[in-house]
Order: sequence, then C-alpha cells, then structure tokens
Amino acid sequence: MKKILGVFVGILILAAVVAPYAIGYRTQQLFRQHVQKVSNYLANRSDGKISIKVTDYDLGYMSSTARTRVRYKGQSFTIDHHLTHGPYMVFGWARIHSHLDASGHAQTRIANIFNGPMLTVNTKFGFFGGYRVHVHSSSLRHPLSGPHARFDWRGMNAVYSRSGNSSHINAKIPALSITQDGHQVAMSDIKLNAAHSGTSRWQHHARVSIRRLGLADGDGRHVSGRVALRVRQIPTHGGKQVSTHTQLTFDNLKLTPSNKPIAKTAHINRFQLKWDLNGLNPDGLDKFADAIREGLRHDQSRTLTPDKLDQQLANLAERYGPDVLTSDTDITLSIPTFQTPSGNANAKLDVALTGNGKPHINILSLLQELSINLHAAANTKLIKHVMAQSLPKRSIQSRLKLLQSRNIIQHQNHRYTLAFHYGNGSYTLNGKPARGLMTMLLHRALNE
Repeated sequence: MKKILGVFVGILILAAVVAPYAIGYRTQQLFRQHVQKVSNYLANRSDGKISIKVTDYDLGYMSSTARTRVRYKGQSFTIDHHLTHGPYMVFGWARIHSHLDASGHAQTRIANIFNGPMLTVNTKFGFFGGYRVHVHSSSLRHPLSGPHARFDWRGMNAVYSRSGNSSHINAKIPALSITQDGHQVAMSDIKLNAAHSGTSRWQHHARVSIRRLGLADGDGRHVSGRVALRVRQIPTHGGKQVSTHTQLTFDNLKLTPSNKPIAKTAHINRFQLKWDLNGLNPDGLDKFADAIREGLRHDQSRTLTPDKLDQQLANLAERYGPDVLTSDTDITLSIPTFQTPSGNANAKLDVALTGNGKPHINILSLLQELSINLHAAANTKLIKHVMAQSLPKRSIQSRLKLLQSRNIIQHQNHRYTLAFHYGNGSYTLNGKPARGLMTMLLHRALNE
C-alpha cells in the first residue's frame, strides 16, 4: 500500500514539475495562433496595409517573453510581451502583459506626454478556451496643441472577453476633446457596453452613453447635452429573418444657432428617437454590410467627404435594398418623448410591405407595395411657441383655424393631432381622402 501511495505521490510531483513547461509550450502555440488571427483580420480590413508578426519567442519554465512587430504603410513598431503560464487556478492557463517597446529618446518623449504607460494590454487565457483582454491607455499630461488644432485625451480602460460563441466588450473613456479651425467636439464620461452571442452575425446588443457631449463651430453654433444610444439585433423565424431595434435619447439638450446677440438658445428636456426594423433578410444584410466595408476600404487612400459617403451609401442601398427587404418587412420610426419647457409632442411612422413574398426587382417595385401610417401630436402650448418664431402672435390663432378648416390638423383635449395613411395608391388625412392635397404638395416640392 505504501509503495502504491509513493508511486501516486511521485506521479503527482512529476506532473506538477512538468505541467508549467508543457502549458508554456501550449501557451506559445496559442499566442502564435492569436497573433496570426489578428494579423489576418487587420490585413483584410486594411487591404494588406497592416500586418503583425512574431519576431522572437523565448520559452521559459514558469514564464516566457515574446516580441511582435507591427507594420503599417511602411512604418513599424515593436510590442514586448511577458507571459506567465500555470496552471493557476486564479485565472487559467496563462497571462500575458504587453506594452509598446520604447527606449532612449522615445521613452523620454512618451513619459513627457503621458501620465503613465501610453498603452498596455493584459490577456488571460481561461481553462476552457475563453480569453479576456484588458486594454489601458494613460491620460495626457497636457493637451497636444498645434497651429490650428488641439487634442486632449483623458485615458481609456477597455475589457474584451470571449468564450465559445459569446463575446463582450466594456470600455470607459473619462474625457476626449478635439478642436480644429474653430470647430470642437468635446465628450466626457464615455461608456460602451456591447455583447454578441450565438452563431448568427446579427445577434448582438450595444449601448453607448456620453454624459456630456458638446459640438461647436466657428460661427457660434453650439449643441450640448447628454446622449445614450441602444442597439439590439436578434434573429427571428428560426434565423430566416432579422429584427433591429434602436433607441437614441438626448437629455438636457441645448442648441444655440449662432453667436449673434439676438440668437436664443433652445432647451429640450428630453428627446427620444426610436426605430424598429423587422423582417429583414440576413443574407441580404450580409451582402449590404460586406459592400459597405469593401467600399470604405477601397476609399481609404482617398479623401472621403460626407457628401461622397452619403452618395456611396445611397447607391448601395438602391442596389442591395431589394435583397434586404422581404414581404414581412416593416419599419417603425417614432418620437415617443419630446419634452421642452414650452410643451411636449410625440410622433410615430409605420412603413410596411404588403407584397406576396415575390422577389422585388428594384426600389420602384417596392414603393408600389408600401403601406404608410403617420400619427403626430403636440400640445397647444408647444404649437403656438413654434409658430411664434415666424408669425406675429395675432396671426397664430387664425392660421391654426385655417389648417383645421382644411383638415390638415385636428384639435382635441388641448392637443393638435395629424393622422396620415397611404396604401393601395390612395391617401387619407385625418380619415378623409387627401389626393388633391398630396398632388399640391408634390407639385410644390418639384417646383422649388
């Protein structure tokens, strides 16, 4: 019995002695595989302009060191890695600490610019194939300034984790501001939380919040407020369709139109915008997303202006729109909350396809199968406040009565409402036929 016990203890001791080196060897394999995956991903996204290569790996007993070189457009820099491998019950198989290699003049310059390490990455490999990456960037000691620009960065902490088909990212940036030629973007307390689960490309959710956003230009126009964006995409009908739900919320929004003395700042307590898209074709979405990415990658070497980007997206939407939409597609755009010191309002727009499931040839064929419903309402106080910006006060009431007499708006319970419907080639406004009104509005739009 003692001999058996001794053999068993010996095996345990041998396993404990050999395990760190064996796991170190396995960690080396995992490290090289992950570096290659990241390099392939970046190369595909940058048209081959970015690559990463392991240039050195020194395998040790309880720890190892490695070095990778990153190349971008002919320039390169080195990243040093220190790997600790177990097994350690605390965190898993291995832990990797990575940082930019800087020495001499470069190290002194970075120390003068940042309050700590410019960028560090800590990676942990779990026992069951998952991993966790923590990225940290220190804040600037002083804002970076040039003849026409100024940049301030208050650092960043981000964590990315992956296990099986699920991944999660959480990032926080205390503050960021960019000023150039009188234009400024300033953000504070930026938070990102996103997750993906399952095998579908279109199954994820994300939330971005900015406690304070400020936009300004050289003419004195200024916008500030709190912003939150939520996006959720889920497969439906057994993965044959996709639904997307988005919500954008502004709180304590202030808009100043110019720096002129007569300019008044508009205050909006809360403005909430929601849009839901149901019944989308995932294969069509894949084609559309790949076309957008390919187009952006192709234009990386050019100056892509906002007008060019809008035109490119419009062309792609016209080309791939019929592939994305199905006979079950419906779109809902709503403003559930619009609150101001002068009153409140809400609106909802529903657009649905009424086809029989046959493939659509082009956008025009889709338009023939649309059903549109619009409902909008605002309280009397807000309507009169808005109209007072362009009309004398004595004319407001008579103008409202004129709109009511023409059935453009209705008034009930201290609120003005509007209901529009289009379907099967006919229009109704507040429950009455409105073809004449629509013809007049279309004629006016085409002649302006």
